[in-house]
Amino acid sequence: MKITIITIGTRGDVEPFVALGTALQNSGHVVTIATHAMFENFVTSNGLKFVHVSGNVQESITSEEARKATEKSESSYAFLKEVRAKAAPLVTTVVKELLDTCREADHLMCTPLSLYMTYFLAKEFSKPISVGCVSPAGPTRHFHCVVMSPAATWLPDFLRKTYNVFSHLLVGELSWMGTRPLLNSAWKEVFGHTLPLKEPLAAAFKKNPPLMLYAYSKHILEKPADWADVQHVTGYWFLKSQVENKLPEDLEAFIHAGEKPIYIGYGSM
Repeated sequence: MKITIITIGTRGDVEPFVALGTALQNSGHVVTIATHAMFENFVTSNGLKFVHVSGNVQESITSEEARKATEKSESSYAFLKEVRAKAAPLVTTVVKELLDTCREADHLMCTPLSLYMTYFLAKEFSKPISVGCVSPAGPTRHFHCVVMSPAATWLPDFLRKTYNVFSHLLVGELSWMGTRPLLNSAWKEVFGHTLPLKEPLAAAFKKNPPLMLYAYSKHILEKPADWADVQHVTGYWFLKSQVENKLPEDLEAFIHAGEKPIYIGYGSM
């Protein structure tokens, strides 16, 4: 099977999918990673095909303009507005860059950042789609959407669960409100038609849910009981390290002394 994985963002958005792609290729599939130019050598050195996607999210989020926007705002709104302004001129270019690989693929996989674009490309070419997530995503009664505050603890349990579901749906609506204007211009130019005004994924995925893979450990967060059978918490996707690391003796002694420690890191931030 020819599988194209579309992932945009920073190293933390790309490396897990290179690890997944390597495992899929070792199982007999042909895997293409569509991502930014800065990751081309990383992708190809792991034996996977590469398709160029314009833009550099890492550069955008570390720019002087983005830094100033972050410092001026108590929320992420100004920061996201700045990143979006940089991305807007590239959207049509990116859609055109993805046409051939999407047309030739048997299956498309994407991340939440590339979900809407990939979903509509899959529709144009009648391709099946799956979604890979490195953090929890999808409506559930058991926890709120990670970009929103949790429900007040004094609320009754049934209201907290209602809020949790609503938080995911609301973020989906807001995401579509911000994404549609960008994609709509590209779709009118490339495909000659517009995209729906109403957020499309909630209804589509409820009717026909795609395979969704969550690349974190069930020991960190178990799969919610109300998720579908096609939603799987798989464990982390790691590449085998090319470097043989030897821990300092005092750190090794600490790790092996007493209970196992818990490590908390911040990924590519």
